[in-house]
Amino acid sequence: MKPEAILFDLDDTLTDRRVSLAGYARIFASEFGERLEELSGADLYDRIVSIDQNGYNPRRAEDLHEQLPWISSPGHEQLFDHWTGTYPECCIARLGMRDTLIALRERGIELAVVTNGPALGQRSKLLHLEVVDYFSSVAVSGDDDISKPDARIFERALKPIQVAPEHAWFVGDHPQNDVVGARDAGLTGIWLQANHDWPQDQPGPQHRITALPELLDLL
Repeated sequence: MKPEAILFDLDDTLTDRRVSLAGYARIFASEFGERLEELSGADLYDRIVSIDQNGYNPRRAEDLHEQLPWISSPGHEQLFDHWTGTYPECCIARLGMRDTLIALRERGIELAVVTNGPALGQRSKLLHLEVVDYFSSVAVSGDDDISKPDARIFERALKPIQVAPEHAWFVGDHPQNDVVGARDAGLTGIWLQANHDWPQDQPGPQHRITALPELLDLL
């Protein structure tokens, strides 16, 4: 059955995190390279990707301070400010994102975003991607400290568009927070297979895609 609404995760679903981190690593090198021991651009990128942990490292700034080969570190507070101020502008859309969103809207499907993270940073990413106008609803965990996989954040995204969970899909890359969380909230979960493995202790996803345009095939 065609959904009335499709909800999306943001990081590593609408965006390509590895490509985005490559841009961030280049800026990082230009601003802090003279304060680091000799390190190739590829090695710096690999270290930043490792420290980032696919976006799930709450100690990212501390680890950048502690794990990179600094001659003179700017300190974890300045590194935190650099990340929060710079990374949103480095976000690159996942391949086919814009065309997929346009095609879904043309089919009369409501679109929304449900994302964990600081409100200012997550909304800045959407502005940088120039996709705000495609979405009728945006629910960010930083607005009221409710985060995926809590069912209430999915409900909060659906309320403004007046769509029941059973008539909505949710697309995300994280098995537990996105797909299982959406399923437990009553939505159909669509797993975008990217940088996370599916947990063996969970039933398989209802649907699996490897690229956003594959959503059109599911319809």
